[in-house]
Amino acid sequence: MPLKRRSWWSAIILFSLIIGNMTYVKGSEPPSSLHVSIPDYEVTTEEGYDYVEIPGGEILFEANKPMVPYYMTSMNYPKGYVVQGVVLESRAGLQTSTGLKIPSCITVIVGTKASSSSEETSPWFPEADFTWEVYSHSNRSTTLNLIIYPFYYNAETTDVKFYKEYDFRINYILSTVEITRLSLDKEAYDSGETATITLELVNTGEAKDVLVSAVINEEGDNQIIDGLQLRRLKALQGYASFSTLWNITSFASGIYQISIELKDDSGNILDRGLRYFTLGACLCKITKFEVKPQNFTVGEEIKMTLGIKNVGSKVVSGRCVFKVQETEGIIQEFTHNFSVLAPDKSLTFTSAWNTSTAKTNSTYHIHGYVTYEGQTTPPMITRLYSAAPSEEGQTPIPLWVIAVATAAILIAGISVSALYVTRRRGFRPKSQQKNRRRIIVLLVLPLNFPSDTKEESS
Repeated sequence: MPLKRRSWWSAIILFSLIIGNMTYVKGSEPPSSLHVSIPDYEVTTEEGYDYVEIPGGEILFEANKPMVPYYMTSMNYPKGYVVQGVVLESRAGLQTSTGLKIPSCITVIVGTKASSSSEETSPWFPEADFTWEVYSHSNRSTTLNLIIYPFYYNAETTDVKFYKEYDFRINYILSTVEITRLSLDKEAYDSGETATITLELVNTGEAKDVLVSAVINEEGDNQIIDGLQLRRLKALQGYASFSTLWNITSFASGIYQISIELKDDSGNILDRGLRYFTLGACLCKITKFEVKPQNFTVGEEIKMTLGIKNVGSKVVSGRCVFKVQETEGIIQEFTHNFSVLAPDKSLTFTSAWNTSTAKTNSTYHIHGYVTYEGQTTPPMITRLYSAAPSEEGQTPIPLWVIAVATAAILIAGISVSALYVTRRRGFRPKSQQKNRRRIIVLLVLPLNFPSDTKEESS
């Protein structure tokens, strides 16, 4: 093997390690199986309550239910690949425990009605093992989000079940049929109006029959409230389009979605389409909710931001509310009144919470919502942590510093390896024959690593 080629093997190996985390090689089929290892959960006890977290996970906030952690992972699929379903093939690594006192998510907002159900439910929460959803991107690729519930809690007995290892099978097909456009004639409707739905699609493969189905449901709710007549497109090849009408009856005000599915005669989903719209004359939607920082030192100011948009058809007035909650209840409240917010217009509200009276090493929750015209938006909730003051002079390392240092080390390693191989073979470049020397300079960046600092996410 030529010396130069051999000298570059180290570079190739290092490059392969860098790209080794890619899900799959471009041009090959996506994987049909997925193994997920859940990190060990962590428990923080504060004021008699146990707060459970999974590193890299999220907290499930459901009214009057224990705040348990869940874990989410994602997979990207190129254009043409359509996920049909996800099957949990096995789960293992069961761990059990008892004695945890996990607080429930309790949100009380003036103007809302408490919901009650007479149906018997399991004492374990959550009841589902996992859920999944697919999001489409503008380039026609899709992302599969797999939401796993590995932590189960029984509030009656304080028992815990936790699974570490999961194996899933992902069923998908390669489709030549796709929706190119899904549109409505309006963004907002009132009861009694008629909506015009237009669908455009294309089949770039062989001619086939395509069945078009459409259902209506509220945003974030899988319960179907209405459906449109099925339509079969015979021997579809190339482009096609059609429009259909939907008569809006007495549905409650809210944000709704129309979901379109294209299927073949075998029941395979060829493509999906989704479009949101508004029902009701008065309706506002939260477009932004941000609380920073989420890990703070007592005395540090917390900035709270909430954005709303009038997605209805009438002018509205109301109030934006931020609430700071600790274990005992609400400790502080911030309000902003607004009036004459026209349709399709937006507002942003900002408040600052001075944490000088907050407790060290405690958990807080920030609630944000808007009341208007006798209605209330669903509350947004963010979890905060108060930490002991950091030692003076120690700051987190910026990501760009880590990136530059890593690149410098890799480049230096490749160069040293190449030079070592050439020297072992007795090879001398022409530049060295002229008594010139190559000098490899490795820049060592001054990094100040903080000690005893733990970064947590909510």
